[in-house]
Amino acid sequence: MNQKKIHDGIAALARWTHLLLGASLLSLGIHCMLLSVDDVKKAEAEEKKEETRKKEAARRGKIDNGKEKQSASGEESAPNSPRKRRTSKATVAAGTPKLRTILVNYGPARSKLFINEKRYGQVPFAGSYSCRQGEMITTRVITPSGQVLTKERVCRGDTLRFSD
Repeated sequence: MNQKKIHDGIAALARWTHLLLGASLLSLGIHCMLLSVDDVKKAEAEEKKEETRKKEAARRGKIDNGKEKQSASGEESAPNSPRKRRTSKATVAAGTPKLRTILVNYGPARSKLFINEKRYGQVPFAGSYSCRQGEMITTRVITPSGQVLTKERVCRGDTLRFSD
């Protein structure tokens, strides 16, 4: 009778632990999605600001086919002045960040996993990661003995796989 109660108690505890773990993983996934959406919104806002600036300059007649026109006083603007050469981060980057599936399955199980120097959990790992097309992704697996295993991949496609 006592063993039955202990067994039932352990089973109930296991169910609650499983439920809490699931809620934690869901929370982590939502957090990653919100971070990537925020990055996309910032990039879009910067692109929009740059477009608006160019349209305003064109409307005022200061730009003719991408080159500065002479001002009304006859002075020519310096084409390479820092004020005129501003570029948004969105145009510098190779596109906007996109949420992708990442699968890491190398090294001993339960080793620590770092993706681009940020701790992500343990291997094997399946989750989401936000990166720009063409960006280099570095994973580091630190084994229980302290050995560091590193793999790099270029961010492309919908799924990033790091395995033996």
